[in-house]
Amino acid sequence: EVSSYQMELPGSFHPRVGLITNLTPDHLERHGSMEEYGAAKCRMFSLMTDEDVAVIPSDDTLLRRLFNQAPSGARLAFLGGTPGVQVSGDKGDLSAQIHLPHGSPDITVSLSSLRVLGAHNFLNAAAALMLTQALISLLRPQGGTYQALQAAVSLLQAPPHRMQVVGESGGVLWVNDSKATNVESSMA
Repeated sequence: EVSSYQMELPGSFHPRVGLITNLTPDHLERHGSMEEYGAAKCRMFSLMTDEDVAVIPSDDTLLRRLFNQAPSGARLAFLGGTPGVQVSGDKGDLSAQIHLPHGSPDITVSLSSLRVLGAHNFLNAAAALMLTQALISLLRPQGGTYQALQAAVSLLQAPPHRMQVVGESGGVLWVNDSKATNVESSMA
């Protein structure tokens, strides 16, 4: 994870894959506006080349515009779009469809063994799988193994204090989400 504060002076930071999960009105006291906040986040992509993959939410027009204005050579993928990763299916039978922008084979990974609350956590897991697949395809052109990605899904779990089920009593599910730092994350 890289903060927007760190991206004010990114130096020689050059990730091979980078993801902005969202842009919500946080840190505006520092950045001044959503435009400046988004621009700070997009600096993560500034040294990327056409071998690298930058990922932004498919429905965020501001981030898309800022990415297109930035001096990045990265190939663009989308969280919730194509190329990129999408989550589909019915509850209990969800899967992540991964389509990378640089020609590696499309894959579908079942998320049915994932035990987390909230649709956003399934999308977060799908994003992690996509980033892993992107790194594998960049660093090991002969390919990675679908089986390894599929096996990893059952190992994923919500970190402590983030949508963590702590119990059930009288038909009420008790969830610890004490790490939520803003209204949007609390509502998720």
